Formats: sequence, C-alpha cells, structure tokens
Amino acid sequence: MSKKPLSSFRTTTPLPSAAKNTPTPADEIDWDAHQWMAPGADDFRSPCPGLNA
Repeated sequence: MSKKPLSSFRTTTPLPSAAKNTPTPADEIDWDAHQWMAPGADDFRSPCPGLNA
C-alpha cells in the first residue's frame, strides 16, 4: 500500500453545489391558492397571523 499524502486525494474538478440544484420550499408553494382573505362576519381570528392559517 502506497503512503500518499491526503492532499493527493483532492479533486481538481469543481463539484456542483447542492444549493443550486435543490428546490427551496417556497418554490413548491402555489401562492395563488393561499391569498389573504378579510375575516367574514362569522370568523374568529387571533391577533397572531400564524394561528389564523
């Protein structure tokens, strides 16, 4: 077994970034299906928008 330094195992080819190839969760949301709606007469809403989802 040859004893090569670890530096010899480095690649000279640039590797594609995973961030460029991975879709973000925002890419998968249909924003037109989640439009804001004013509360109706029978709606009960909290002051926290996250609880109103």
